[in-house]
Amino acid sequence: MREEPRPSRVLLCLRWGIGDVVMATPSYRALRQRFPSAQIVVLGAKPATDFFDACDVADDVHAVQDFGVAHWGDRSAEASRRLTEWFHGRPSFDWIVDALHAAPA
Repeated sequence: MREEPRPSRVLLCLRWGIGDVVMATPSYRALRQRFPSAQIVVLGAKPATDFFDACDVADDVHAVQDFGVAHWGDRSAEASRRLTEWFHGRPSFDWIVDALHAAPA
């Protein structure tokens, strides 16, 4: 029997709108329940990140607006630089969960 990998650090990428995030909440809670010792970091847009500030799924929550992202599809050099620095300044993630294709945005 193959042993299931157990992540220690998970990045959860959120869509821009809160509706998709709310509808996916049961899967996020299942992730937390399945891997209670994993550090789950959320990266997404407000107001979706505000939702995670109020629930018990994430250990760390970051809004893309704090990096200078103004809107979905914003490709400004400054926002890209700040996000890149954030990624490189952290320990790597074992898993990136992007069920709703948020990361390319």
